[in-house]
Amino acid sequence: MNECMGDLRLHRWSRAVAVPFFAAAAAAAKSPPNRARFPLVPHAAARLNSDLQVAMAEKLETEQEELNSFLLSRARVVNDALYEALPPRDAELMSRGKRIRPVLCLAACELVGGSPDVALPAACAVEVIHKMSIRHGSRLHHRGIEADPTPLPYHCQSYLGFALENLVSATKGVEPEKLTRVVFELCRASGTSGIVSGEFMDMVATTATQREPCMVDIESLNCVHLRKTAALLEGSVVSGAILGGGSEAAVERLRRYARYISLLFEVVVDILDHYHDHKHPHDDDNDDGDDDALMMYERRATATYTDLLGLEGSKMLAQQLHQETKHQLDMFDAFKASPLYKLADYLLQLTQ
Repeated sequence: MNECMGDLRLHRWSRAVAVPFFAAAAAAAKSPPNRARFPLVPHAAARLNSDLQVAMAEKLETEQEELNSFLLSRARVVNDALYEALPPRDAELMSRGKRIRPVLCLAACELVGGSPDVALPAACAVEVIHKMSIRHGSRLHHRGIEADPTPLPYHCQSYLGFALENLVSATKGVEPEKLTRVVFELCRASGTSGIVSGEFMDMVATTATQREPCMVDIESLNCVHLRKTAALLEGSVVSGAILGGGSEAAVERLRRYARYISLLFEVVVDILDHYHDHKHPHDDDNDDGDDDALMMYERRATATYTDLLGLEGSKMLAQQLHQETKHQLDMFDAFKASPLYKLADYLLQLTQ
């Protein structure tokens, strides 16, 4: 499954970084602190520390409010477009969720200098494909891997057909070559190179874990998440960048951003599971009763990052992914990329 990781190669972290890091940390813990560098009296040091904590807390609160405002404003745009495009019954189905994937599609389009209106049909297509994958994936998980394979249900076929038809017919002012690329990206994300194979690999991993927990390693877990979760987020972000007129370098940077932040999300979920007994940071759907919560619960029957790396190792991996996620945005205007930076910061903050 090495091809799943591409240039990430995160499985090497657990071997090359975790052991020397914890050895160095243990050695540092035994060494006395250098008091000469901190000549403050105890009360002054405590007061300074308290002031810094308050300032940091206020900064985080402000950033989270700004992020929430951005997400909500873009989600309303997506909701309006979905209600307009879908029949009333299907629009009701689409009424739940916070639209993280389509919002990131619009954000990527804006980041490379495009108008979000250009990417709105693609954003709607992403959300429809996401809902389709949840409904069908939940059905597969309940049936189990040993059940007889069944064709894609009619409602899933109709949703996928609508998503692509609406994308092609409603997208205006875009060169046919770019639109073809977007269709390819979304088909790949939702097909055997993405969600479909990710769901199958997840069920295989679930069965393997139930029989012998040690059979699932970090590389296999990364591969499941890169296909099942990251693939559609990647397709969404890349589609927005293509439709916005981004350069090849910009598209590839945003592709890597999507992969890293998807893995960061999965690690954060596992860390919070360790603390909160299956309570998830579902920016995407949890508060609104979306089936994403069910999917995440079903997935947790397999190995988790905390199972394989431990709690501290998972936190270290989250920090590494956070740094790599933000690094992918270095080439862009910092102000335009601010929501994408803040989303990564928010996810990491949940592990503290």
